[in-house]
Amino acid sequence: MCVRWAWVGDPVLSRGYPVAVLFSGVLWLLPPGSGTAQSPTAAGSHQCSGYSSPGTATVHCTFSYDAGWQLESLLWETALPAEWNLEAVFGDGDPEIGTNSEQVVFTGTLTNNPVMVELLVSVPPGEEGPRSLTGRAEYQLDSMVNPTSIWANPDPLFVDSHHRIHASAGPHGWISPSGVVSVIHAGATNFDMGGDTYYHISDLIVDAVTLPATNRYAFTNVTGGHTIRVDFAENLACLGTPEWWLAWYRLTNETVGFCAAETNDTDGDGMPAWKEWGSDTVPTNPGSVLTLLDVSVTNGDVRLTWRGGTNAWQVLEIRPDLTGTTGLWSAILTNVPPTPVETNYLHRSVTNRSLFYRVRAWRP
Repeated sequence: MCVRWAWVGDPVLSRGYPVAVLFSGVLWLLPPGSGTAQSPTAAGSHQCSGYSSPGTATVHCTFSYDAGWQLESLLWETALPAEWNLEAVFGDGDPEIGTNSEQVVFTGTLTNNPVMVELLVSVPPGEEGPRSLTGRAEYQLDSMVNPTSIWANPDPLFVDSHHRIHASAGPHGWISPSGVVSVIHAGATNFDMGGDTYYHISDLIVDAVTLPATNRYAFTNVTGGHTIRVDFAENLACLGTPEWWLAWYRLTNETVGFCAAETNDTDGDGMPAWKEWGSDTVPTNPGSVLTLLDVSVTNGDVRLTWRGGTNAWQVLEIRPDLTGTTGLWSAILTNVPPTPVETNYLHRSVTNRSLFYRVRAWRP
């Protein structure tokens, strides 16, 4: 392969040996090859989106190419107008400012297609926007055979003004497309989204602002970067039992809906399904239920044993009487999940000869 790097001046050719070019602290290794030098042919100029106001502005560029190629190296000559300055660069492929302060050199691996870069430029006073910038791309593709120069003509590398939209979905749902989506400057794109079975969209967050839930969202006239995220929540039956949980235990069918299923006591243990969900017990197993198993008194100490689930909060409460409103329930123990199926607790030095106990459980 014969390669000429236009920005170093004289032709640098490879005839069977690796060639290294060092500039701006970056070592470029060019692949060996064979062939004869040919005169470079300038490619067409490329356009990026410009700025919308004087001062410091961000310019967006996207380098895209046919999926059958692989971009090996890339340099972007920004061709900034007079008195404009390139301050910083950000994006894919670890871009850096080159030696002449208008070159952007990509020093890292160029795995993304398109490759996106943002140029931070200072715009002198008196300039009016918006204004697009025209520059030139210099690059090497892995399947280019003996090109006339890295300035390829016809030009397989397309450069235009694009913007990133970062799209993501929380657990139990999806958004399409997802990930980093490239949208042409002033263009538009749609996002479809939805929850898994037994789930629904709870929050749609666009650019950090929560919007009403919808199954489709459209960005129009895109002139900058955006973010979109969608989160999901469980579908709940009438008393707050998740539909997925009722379906998991097969408590619903063609004739029994979710709201009816959560009020049924399928296993006959005295607890309807919605209470078994709250205590994390099994609604189809009569041996799995929140209940006090034993209370014993020894020398003023009261030992209590109860059974329940493992993923619910549990609280042991006492009350001196069950009449009136003066002696309300007060907690003496809180079990934080995960909890054992059976819990023993020793209430020491009980002096009140009339005392009532109860165990409650709930899911946060």
